[in-house]
Amino acid sequence: GTTRVIAVGDSFTAAMGIAEDERYTERLELALRSRRGPAEVLNFANPGAEIDDHVETLRRPVLPAAPDFILLQWYVNDFEIDKRGHPRARHLVPFPAAHAALFAHSAFYALLDQQWASLQVRLGLTPSYEDYMRERYADPAGEGSRRAMQELHSFLRTAKEAGVPVAVLLFPHLDARMGEEHPFATLDERVCEACAEESVPCIDLRESFSDYSDRIELLRVNRFDHHASALAHRLAAVARDLGYEYLSAEEAI
Repeated sequence: GTTRVIAVGDSFTAAMGIAEDERYTERLELALRSRRGPAEVLNFANPGAEIDDHVETLRRPVLPAAPDFILLQWYVNDFEIDKRGHPRARHLVPFPAAHAALFAHSAFYALLDQQWASLQVRLGLTPSYEDYMRERYADPAGEGSRRAMQELHSFLRTAKEAGVPVAVLLFPHLDARMGEEHPFATLDERVCEACAEESVPCIDLRESFSDYSDRIELLRVNRFDHHASALAHRLAAVARDLGYEYLSAEEAI
């Protein structure tokens, strides 16, 4: 008698940096209970996971948990099934053992190391993530892009074959350029197209977030952590996409 929704995703679904009750999964659970009575939204986040990892999570343990609905959270890093060639900045302390010890025990050192990495990108010493992703995945016929889309189709078809409705919640890269100028717009569109091919709702948060393009810092945890803030999760929980015949995740169930 309880509606069970399972959310699968990475650190955006884990909601690094905000309180657990501020996550979109907990907010969605409250909305479902107010509309449908007994309901639970289980958070099966796996920080750092890509789409191939999500497929394995779907098969084991999501489907054995007998959900009534599955929500797959997508972020641009889901394309990175193969991380060879990923740009890596030099650490502030060049000795691996010393760096690992400092990073594990000093938040101040971790912040300094992060700022040092950003400086290397600005100075052109390290390729930017945007340039790396454009070079690696801009071509939809490229191996990396094709493999990611194959895994996405596999996720959606596996859920449907199990008789479980599924939707994709697309978290965009939190950049001030939210429209056509968004650095990963073509990659995000590729995900929406795959969802359309599978007749699966794609809840694209770019429109919900676009009102904050000139205040993008409000959608980030803080200046050092660009994961989604509590406000971004609140917007995600009530997102509406007029491009489809559904209104929001809870109404699609």
